[in-house]
Amino acid sequence: MNVDQHTLTFQDLSLCTKSKDELYALQAGATYACCIAIGSCSFMIHTDSAESAEWMRRRFYDMTSDHDISLRNVVHLYGVQRADGAFFWDESGSAWEYCEAVLSAHVIAFFLECVMTIGYFEREQAIGFHAAAVAHNAKICAIVGSSHAGKTTTAIACAALGMEFFSDERCVLNNGMVTPFLRSLTMRAPGRRLLHADRDIALTQVARILTRLESDADQESILPPSLFLGTRSVLAPAPLAAIVVLRGYADEPRVDRVEIFEILPILLQQMTCKERGLDRMARVMHELRGIALYEMKLGQPGTSAHAVRQLVDTCVS
Repeated sequence: MNVDQHTLTFQDLSLCTKSKDELYALQAGATYACCIAIGSCSFMIHTDSAESAEWMRRRFYDMTSDHDISLRNVVHLYGVQRADGAFFWDESGSAWEYCEAVLSAHVIAFFLECVMTIGYFEREQAIGFHAAAVAHNAKICAIVGSSHAGKTTTAIACAALGMEFFSDERCVLNNGMVTPFLRSLTMRAPGRRLLHADRDIALTQVARILTRLESDADQESILPPSLFLGTRSVLAPAPLAAIVVLRGYADEPRVDRVEIFEILPILLQQMTCKERGLDRMARVMHELRGIALYEMKLGQPGTSAHAVRQLVDTCVS
């Protein structure tokens, strides 16, 4: 039986029951590899599936690296599937398994991404919000919301109107600075249609890209951010100035200032960090000192992007 990625989360993995020697023996089959850089840390991903390795390259196209893997700050991660299950581990000794069913190549890649992301936050002492991140005048705005809330559509509209695109997936924050996380974004058909019909977006490079995607009008499109940035050059970290939590739609964008306690539950729910329990809450409170916090009802993509840019401009970095 095969399972679909959309029905699984990292919590579906169990701690691995294989010994270190058994995992070491499995490494010999992990002959396909790609290197992915997040900030100053690089991860060499090893797998026994050519399709999984290609899926990782495609998903992290703008983050793939030609890093010298002999250097000490390259972390090696492994994902191997055998008859008795799928196994995922890193060189520090952390290891997980999934033995309930056969996993497809893209699900193997999904779990490898989970292991990589956890490894990054463990090593770099950073925190990550499930959020888009865009910048204007070297100041970052994180756009937080549940799935289908409009994060990606809004972030693309911001990029179309001249803001820098840091991520549509994860705001990586450490001591007030945001590191780019240029994972390829997933553009769903409804968001593409909204952008394509928006008069503020119509004459931009984004509109021309959307026109080329119309042959796949009902499909998801996975696109590297470099299509919107125009380059694969790495953006420098920039200070977080504002967080906007998306709360539905209106005829025109509406932005309201809020206090930290009003949005803390959604931030904690969608946050990745090393800390646990009360330390987790304390870390959030520390990182968000002096950050402007807002709730926003979205209007059309273009007018919403203008509103985001305006509020970023009013923030003091």
